[in-house]
Amino acid sequence: MIVGVVGASGFIGSAVCSALMPHVSRIVRIPAPRLRTSARNILDLEKAANGAGSELAALTQSISGCDIVVNAAGVARAGASGDELFGANALMPAIIGRAARRVQTHRFLHISSAGVQAGLARLDASRNYAPISPYTKSKELGERMLGGSGNTVIYRPTSVHGSDRQVTRQVWRIARSRLSSVAGAGDLPTPQTLVSSVASAATFIALAEAPPDVVLHPYEGVTTAGILRDLGGREPMHIPVDAARAVLGVLTVAPKTPAVAANRKRLEMLWFGQEQDAANWLSAAGWGIPYSADDWRLLAAQLEEQARE
Repeated sequence: MIVGVVGASGFIGSAVCSALMPHVSRIVRIPAPRLRTSARNILDLEKAANGAGSELAALTQSISGCDIVVNAAGVARAGASGDELFGANALMPAIIGRAARRVQTHRFLHISSAGVQAGLARLDASRNYAPISPYTKSKELGERMLGGSGNTVIYRPTSVHGSDRQVTRQVWRIARSRLSSVAGAGDLPTPQTLVSSVASAATFIALAEAPPDVVLHPYEGVTTAGILRDLGGREPMHIPVDAARAVLGVLTVAPKTPAVAANRKRLEMLWFGQEQDAANWLSAAGWGIPYSADDWRLLAAQLEEQARE
């Protein structure tokens, strides 16, 4: 079994390569092409993909001979916007998917984001989209460009954390500060996961016999107070639910910039979390969550050590 990983040197790509290594014959590490596009809808993205002949030819050659192709590339900054964002998250999946069909790979696994449903009350594995920012819109368009074609599988991790990620360091700093807070009892589910867990799930999906077209990462039991407690080593402040909702309401009417949208959603996730559909293919298929609260506390220790260096 030969697996090609596009974006193999990135945050998620490198973790996926490590998880795949014991299970496959060879991993082909493929640098992600640098793409930019002004397209913001399917029609214009199709035109852009049709005009990317050299990029398509290069990717086709790179993945030739691969049984499975994994797209782990993309821009992961929630507050980002612009042509680079849409080139990486919306246009590139389409081109990789076309290359995978050309060489007739057994499976093309596209790692997307649960953020495509950020505006919904409950995450699920449906095609019901509710993006709230340029970043989540770019990820939605990336999924739409792939459609339900061939052997393509879309995997949606929830909020992914690791010691190398800026958003993780931000949450860790909040958890250790006086700003650490949750709404009410703090027992609400929040869809947060570790990058090593995502890599394990992606490996399972890539090698599974017949996964569905869309797979959502399952809920791992993380609560709004629990993640702050594990990362910060202290009990967060519990604020009244009505007061928390009032603050989020103020941010809702604030100027609609990508940064404001990203920070509002991040605060909402810390205070109120987000529900997930209990029905989950990964759990039903036998994939077990390999990490626990101890691993979150280990992450906190790694971040503290980095801060001292």
